[in-house]
Amino acid sequence: MGNQADISRATELLSLENSSLCVRGSSQVLLEIPELRICSGERLVVTGPSGSGKSPLLSMITGRWAAQLDYAGTRSIGCERIGYIPRPRPRCFASADAAGPPAAQGQRPRRPGS
Repeated sequence: MGNQADISRATELLSLENSSLCVRGSSQVLLEIPELRICSGERLVVTGPSGSGKSPLLSMITGRWAAQLDYAGTRSIGCERIGYIPRPRPRCFASADAAGPPAAQGQRPRRPGS
């Protein structure tokens, strides 16, 4: 482990200060980060249960947030690229039954082979 002097000499790659991600036109705050610094040689692994703020944090780090969100704070990047694996988007499969399953249409579901 390095000491504090080693850490202060490390190249800062990413910094978030007083950062928040909010729903546009609302006071709903999705995530607040008072301070986050990542220096050269460090790695960040983000884990947590569903809804704990992993995706908003990665949005703040990468600068790619949805149009309905507003970012406030100081974000500085001291590197050329940030690598991350985005979560896959759910796939929608088109079907002949665009209105949903039979039960949603007030019909009884058919049994296989009938």
